[in-house]
Amino acid sequence: MRIFPVSGNSGSGSRHQRAGSNCCQFKVKHALKLSGSIAAIKRHGGCLSLACLDVDHFKQINDVYGHPAGDAVLQSLAATIKSRVRESDVVARTGGEEFVVLMPQTGRNSGLRLAESLRETIESQPLRLDTGERFFLTISAGVVAWCQGDEEPSDLLAACDRLLYEAKNSGRNIVVAEQA
Repeated sequence: MRIFPVSGNSGSGSRHQRAGSNCCQFKVKHALKLSGSIAAIKRHGGCLSLACLDVDHFKQINDVYGHPAGDAVLQSLAATIKSRVRESDVVARTGGEEFVVLMPQTGRNSGLRLAESLRETIESQPLRLDTGERFFLTISAGVVAWCQGDEEPSDLLAACDRLLYEAKNSGRNIVVAEQA
């Protein structure tokens, strides 16, 4: 099963599959990059932001279109996210339909703007199955930031995940960020 942005090419889909496979599992190396980013900020100053993203009503996609379509949606989503972030940012799939974006040297407002931009892009981009059927996705997101001089970050990923679930519980298709 392949899935394509409606405006995209209707070729083999391999570009989307390759892009998705580059960021499909949250691994120790991503945790180390987060730790390394925190250490760099402690040494040199600055901020980092972390966004947790989750596909709204993903179970319905699997139930209605099947698991191959769900996999294709995740690959397409990964490609969209990767195309919208900087090379220095880290995109990882943390499991299921959840992704994390680590944004080094990015303050809260910039992290919030990126997450909102991703949400708007994904919401406005119809997807087409290789059967020709079209549908839209939405995502919910939580965003946290940590800057030099803030309290020691205890668990940024857990805080980000809490904000993501706040977004889910607030109606979905929104971004919730920690208070400035």
